[in-house]
Amino acid sequence: MVATTGKVHEINVAKSLDYQPGSMICMDRGYTDYDWWEELTRKGIYFVKRLKPNAVYDEIRRRAGRRSKNVVDDETIKLNGSQTSFRLIHYISPEDQHKYHFITNAMHLPAQTIADIYKERWQIELFFKWVKQNLKIKTFLGTSANAVMTQV
Repeated sequence: MVATTGKVHEINVAKSLDYQPGSMICMDRGYTDYDWWEELTRKGIYFVKRLKPNAVYDEIRRRAGRRSKNVVDDETIKLNGSQTSFRLIHYISPEDQHKYHFITNAMHLPAQTIADIYKERWQIELFFKWVKQNLKIKTFLGTSANAVMTQV
């Protein structure tokens, strides 16, 4: 964990970290930086995130192979202004029938696995939502696990 002031955007911290080749980063839509995604791809670091609805891209090809029943489409794309090909997975959640669009550079994983990775990330969001709604904590007095657990 890296604690910063509220004025520091998380993407700046994410870019400063040293990821090992083969690592998987799962991020929310706020982490939109095509150049950084290309850099991650060159370094052999994988990512999964939701694509913003206003993203402009060209479909290069549809990916062949069997899909799970919730994967609507699986395609290789190029984002406008990007030299790197990425993968776009269109997925319908069985829980709420919401359609999600996941972008990744992990071409080797099944589309369902990509959706599952993002779903696990969402559990973190739900946890922080619960903390904000149920605990009256304006600020944490310390950053160690013990300090946080004592305050909670």
